[in-house]
Amino acid sequence: MSNEEQLHERLQRLHGELGQAEVSDDASRAKIQNLQSGIHTVLDPSIETQPHHYHSLREQLKDAVEHFEDSHAELTLSIGEVLDNLAAIGL
Repeated sequence: MSNEEQLHERLQRLHGELGQAEVSDDASRAKIQNLQSGIHTVLDPSIETQPHHYHSLREQLKDAVEHFEDSHAELTLSIGEVLDNLAAIGL
């Protein structure tokens, strides 16, 4: 499996985890919605994914790690794995 295929698989998993994450505040809900939107843009086959889509998603993921690291350890770990995959393909 190529690095890009692994990235897409992890993104799909993360998208599902985000949908199941239990958050109680508006800021966390907004971060989750933004991440899901960014992931959708990268995974949607009808959108020609550009490098800036990945860079934007990477920044959203970094921000989410900081936001969720104290309250959602497993989600933070999954986000970290996606960031590692992005780095592996040079993004």
